[in-house]
Amino acid sequence: THVCLFLSKDGLVCTFGAGDYGQLGHNSTQNELTPRIVAELFGARVSQIACGRWHTLVYVPSLGKVYSFGCGAEGQLGSADASNQLIPLPVELPSDWVNGGKLNQGNSTSEKVIKIIAGGNQSIVLRLKKK
Repeated sequence: THVCLFLSKDGLVCTFGAGDYGQLGHNSTQNELTPRIVAELFGARVSQIACGRWHTLVYVPSLGKVYSFGCGAEGQLGSADASNQLIPLPVELPSDWVNGGKLNQGNSTSEKVIKIIAGGNQSIVLRLKKK
């Protein structure tokens, strides 16, 4: 089973392919034969996307949040609940990374860059120093 997703230059996320675990983000487990906008992310201006085996990650810099959806059986969605998520929900990040619900990206002298990576049943969120 394959999942395809793409990110427009305006930050819209479209997905299609296998939806068995909700990894397409369309609030269902249906397969999609043609690209469809992920409605829950409409207007959010996503800057990064990443696909694992049966899960998806997206990063919305204006909100300072990473969202996940799809299979959560092995904790890859970043939630204490190992169930599947059919829509994008915020990832629970370490408390020292979060300030008022948004990623603490540092002050102007030590600005941070967020990078998301997904593979197999893993998700990685990196907070890197800007060069």
